[in-house]
Amino acid sequence: MFYIEALKNSKGAVRCFCKNKRWLHRPKAKEVPLESLAKLWTDDVIDNDSGKLGHIAEALWISREINSFYRTYIAPYNSSLVKALPVVCELLTILDKHGDNPSTTEYHIDKAFDRISLRDHTLRVARIAMDMIRKNHRDDDLLLSKVLITTLAHDIGIPSSENVLGGTHMKSLLMIGNLISDLPYKDSIIEAIQTFVEDNPRSELAKILKATNSAAREQELNKLRLLDKENSHSDIAHMLQAINIKTSQGGRQ
Repeated sequence: MFYIEALKNSKGAVRCFCKNKRWLHRPKAKEVPLESLAKLWTDDVIDNDSGKLGHIAEALWISREINSFYRTYIAPYNSSLVKALPVVCELLTILDKHGDNPSTTEYHIDKAFDRISLRDHTLRVARIAMDMIRKNHRDDDLLLSKVLITTLAHDIGIPSSENVLGGTHMKSLLMIGNLISDLPYKDSIIEAIQTFVEDNPRSELAKILKATNSAAREQELNKLRLLDKENSHSDIAHMLQAINIKTSQGGRQ
């Protein structure tokens, strides 16, 4: 059973703990109802005294990759993210539980990416985007919030078993609808996820998502080619070893 516990310390800070066990395996499709992916836990990070968002001092998920991403790309900007923070943490929680799914659907043209997990791909896109923002837009807190949510959410609908007109990205938008409903820049996020697959998306956010998604896929292809090359060399080595064994055995007879 997977669940979140939010524990407030004496200063009103919140520590979020995910409890579960994860088994290491290749990405495996596991479809779940859309509504089960969209459950919120943001009420748990609201300070009861002030009614305001408590500072998340430490977030521990099961996935080491997610914990590393949080420490590197989110924790340093907690004070800047403000309203975006509970949304980002909820998206990471979904990825923690359902991120073992492949990063593509059965209808995707390139089946090579079935070997890349949703968690791996999503965090890769977000890392590339965040590195770009930190380098070129160091003081733009609003863009930082929008980019984090958009990159983490763009494929979040993949594990859902629902058939939705508009496909994966429309499911992603349905899932995050309640999460982003109070954000003043929600329309920018929706537009970016809807249009980034177009040849020439118009908005800056859509262009960032398109560029970083493409860069992530290129890195993943290189990773897969390297793995295939290593496996091929390993197979050849095993074949040669088997031939040498048979040859030596034949010489003794």
